[in-house]
Amino acid sequence: MFHDYMQGKHDFSVQRAISIKDIDLLSRTLAYETDNIPFQKFNESHAAENQRFGTSRLEIAERRNDLLVELKILQNMERELVKGNYRTFLLNELDKCHAIEKELSQLWKNDTKLQDYCCSCSDELHRLSDLLL
Repeated sequence: MFHDYMQGKHDFSVQRAISIKDIDLLSRTLAYETDNIPFQKFNESHAAENQRFGTSRLEIAERRNDLLVELKILQNMERELVKGNYRTFLLNELDKCHAIEKELSQLWKNDTKLQDYCCSCSDELHRLSDLLL
């Protein structure tokens, strides 16, 4: 494959596959322990069939990999959506804090809980911004 690539033949594709063994999908639902005599006998008696279904199992493994990649992409999209909404919320809260500080300065000076809340909003916005960089 590397030799073909160096010669300019780029008509191949890289395929990724995740087998059942790789993610231990069946280890929790089937009796798949090494000391399981019936499963060992099944493996021995169906070795030829396992070879015959190799292509189908590879196709399933490739599809499983594609699905896992898609799920990871969706998870990241959802995380970014929530982060964006949270950032907007924090910015709105800080706008309110600044408005109170300017327009109701007496209230601002006397309300330490409000000051603490606004400070925590500011700290959280900085923390969130650091995560996004």
